[in-house]
Amino acid sequence: YGSVGGGTGSNAVAIYNAKGVMFHSWVDAQPFTLGSMRTNHLQFVVTDFPNPGSGGILSAGFFQKYDIDLNFAAHRFNMFAPDHCEGQVLYWRAPAVAKLPFRFRNGQITVRVTIDGREMDAVIDTGLPRSELQFDDADSFFYLGPNSPGVTREGNGLYAYNFGGLAFGSGVEIYNPHLVLTHSALARGANS
Repeated sequence: YGSVGGGTGSNAVAIYNAKGVMFHSWVDAQPFTLGSMRTNHLQFVVTDFPNPGSGGILSAGFFQKYDIDLNFAAHRFNMFAPDHCEGQVLYWRAPAVAKLPFRFRNGQITVRVTIDGREMDAVIDTGLPRSELQFDDADSFFYLGPNSPGVTREGNGLYAYNFGGLAFGSGVEIYNPHLVLTHSALARGANS
């Protein structure tokens, strides 16, 4: 346990939370095990970010060396070595599968989706408990605002709309997706 970079000087690595509090202490996990994978040493910055009941946060960068499978229905997360047999990743039966190009930038996975016939970028955020569409996009693509027909006010004070369909890749479509309409993330005081 110590200070990243050996001190809090200008060369030290630091992480800041949304309130501007700096974290520069680290811990070295010796060993670190995740499932059947093990490393003899992995460093973590010590922050107040993890939610109560959580031991920590593994960033998307941690998983860049692996192929991952997120099975939301079964509440399972699988990791695969990237040197598996070409084309042999799909190990389950599914009615439809999308092979989807994406951009990975600033820790976010961005894909192209189609909502009610309009193509746009979407960020896959597995940490968010709901699917959202910003009011700016709802207005420019669909002319939807808080007083538009079909827009409802939910118990938490947010607005929502049931669209006809959300599609991505070829052959995967979600019918009647319920999207919460929000203002920009910066206006809500969170990171974009």
